[in-house]
Parts: sequence; C-alpha cells; structure tokens
Amino acid sequence: MGRRLQVDEEKLQRLWRSGASAVSISVELGITVDSLNRVRIRLGLPARTPQNRAKPGAKYRDPTSSEIQERAAAIRLSWDDETEKKRRVNKQGQEPYEFPTMRERDISDAIDGNY
Repeated sequence: MGRRLQVDEEKLQRLWRSGASAVSISVELGITVDSLNRVRIRLGLPARTPQNRAKPGAKYRDPTSSEIQERAAAIRLSWDDETEKKRRVNKQGQEPYEFPTMRERDISDAIDGNY
C-alpha cells in the first residue's frame, strides 16, 4: 500500500468549499491536481460539476513600467551587500562582456580552405 499524501486537509477543504479552482488549490498546497483529487476523494469532498466549477477570476493585467520599477525597488531593499553583488549583471569594476565577432570573409575563407 502506498504512502498517504501529507497535506493541510483543513486548508484543502476550506479552499475547495470556497469554489477555488483545482489548479489554484494544488498550487497553493504544493501538490499535483491528480494528488489533490485523490485527497479530495479520501476526504469525501464532492467532484466539480458545471454547477460548482470555479468561477473565472479577474482578468490578468500586465504591470505598468512604474509598477515594475516599484516592485523591483522593494525587492532590492531586502538585499544585503553580498546578495546585491551576486545579482548585478555588470559587476562594478569589471569591463562589460564583449561578444566575439568574425567577418563574413573569414568564415567563407575557412570554409573554402583559404585561411
């Protein structure tokens, strides 16, 4: 017999009865939808029907540039010096990386054996 999946059953029941979608509940609990359904059956919760399916949530809206800047600034405030240094793309004191380039003639000469 398999192991019993450990989940917060009270939270699962509360979310299921609230009408949340199976996908959102599984994400919230950190389990797959298949595992969620096995636990739901074990707990005796009713299956979703067209009448009790989750209702569509609010439409997603991409954040504006200013919202992104605000959120990024809030995240950076939590960084210590070491974290900031690790996350910077262009490390202070380092020259920016320059991608190597080749001329088209060099490539065609190499292909033709004229190098």
